[in-house]
Amino acid sequence: MTIQGSKKVLVTGIGGHMQGAIVLQLLSEGHTVRVFTDMPDAVKGMKNMEVVQGNIGGREDTLKALDGMDGACPTSRRSTRWRST
Repeated sequence: MTIQGSKKVLVTGIGGHMQGAIVLQLLSEGHTVRVFTDMPDAVKGMKNMEVVQGNIGGREDTLKALDGMDGACPTSRRSTRWRST
């Protein structure tokens, strides 16, 4: 995966090995990474990223995590469809 230019990227579902590898790759390419997780202990040893704790199924939590991001890498096993209000 290569993203042109330095971007702010949100990664969800950070509990697994694949997600950790994605974060490390993004950081090595010079991107700013924010992870969105309901398991903050899963990222204790990782550095140089922002951690937002929340529930991917919660609209407000997810919108807060996305605020200010240029893009997202949604790797969470859970997904939710929201209705427009």
